[in-house]
Amino acid sequence: MELTTTLFLILHIAAGFTALGTGLSAIIVRKGSRPHNRSGLV
Repeated sequence: MELTTTLFLILHIAAGFTALGTGLSAIIVRKGSRPHNRSGLV
């Protein structure tokens, strides 16, 4: 049971960092550009 909780915690943290990174990249690049659209899809 503890292993499952740890795995879900790691997955949750990784998803959070992914969301922060793609959100930050969408904010930084110019709206409508290819990187902006791709980060929005992620």
